[in-house]
Amino acid sequence: MRFVGVFNRDGGTFRTTDMDAFAARAVEIFRDNGHDFEPRIVAGDVLIPELERAAAAVARAGDVLVAGGGDGTVSAAATVAFQHDVPLAVVPAGTMNLFARSLQMPLDLEQ
Repeated sequence: MRFVGVFNRDGGTFRTTDMDAFAARAVEIFRDNGHDFEPRIVAGDVLIPELERAAAAVARAGDVLVAGGGDGTVSAAATVAFQHDVPLAVVPAGTMNLFARSLQMPLDLEQ
């Protein structure tokens, strides 16, 4: 399966993360589990247009959209995923991660 990840480098813990190293590790983790992963690291001010582009590509190919960032990023991604009728996976990397906490998702980025 193929995943396209849009990571908001301005969100929460991503602000202090080496995003190139994080993206490379994500590619490795997905590959080790038999999947392809395309990371897209963006600034918060272009997040929604990039989510739209990624969701359109995902919809055409039958892939999965991944959103990484805080609750604002997740909320925007959920709206875009719903509008494009594509599945959404979440990488919680915000300050509070209320969405992820309410679903009891692991908050460790590698998990």
